[in-house]
Amino acid sequence: MQTSPSQGRSPGRAAVGCATLVALAASCSVAGNLSAPEILRELDAIVRIDGSGADRTVKYAERATVSSWYARSLLLLPLRGPLVFVFGGRSEQPLESPAAHVRELLRELPYKLGEELVLAAQASVRLGWIAELETNAQSRVVAIDGLTQLAIDLQLPLFGGDFQRFGAPANPEQLAQARAGVNLGRPEVRTGDRWNATALRPYGEAVTQLAADPLANPIARLLLLE
Repeated sequence: MQTSPSQGRSPGRAAVGCATLVALAASCSVAGNLSAPEILRELDAIVRIDGSGADRTVKYAERATVSSWYARSLLLLPLRGPLVFVFGGRSEQPLESPAAHVRELLRELPYKLGEELVLAAQASVRLGWIAELETNAQSRVVAIDGLTQLAIDLQLPLFGGDFQRFGAPANPEQLAQARAGVNLGRPEVRTGDRWNATALRPYGEAVTQLAADPLANPIARLLLLE
């Protein structure tokens, strides 16, 4: 008596096949199927900048609300929408290695930005803090590589300008005037009739003046971008 392939397949083999599929789906990159906003949100859930001034340090949460395995799996991409709708896309989870998790997110982030300048600025801040403050050399290299890729994608002149002026102290009077103009346009003060095209012009001029030459303090450069 002959049997069809489905009838001759052992239950054990089918179980092993299912288990292998689940393992493969769950073992995908933590960022492979996430959008740029999702990666940024996950980074903010894990990374915290502690301290102030020169004493700032990078801290990582050992538990955080991150994407569920089925939401980030490329193998389950066709089912992502229904799975996220039914079960939710994020959950609080323990992180075996928070720094390694963050590195995976940072590696993927530059390739998810497209031409969105606001997202690029937000990504630059996250990459910049790791590149500047992290003591782990591997994490710093990943962050610097991400910043380089972002600059290449945006066609930014990486080695333009006068290098003799790099790090030179700015004119104190001009610096104070530019900072005052930026403070007048901070997001928290842009309310109602106080923020219009007339107010936008001096704010834009102040930002341009501050960004014309790199600020001497790298922390100040990151805070300006933030």
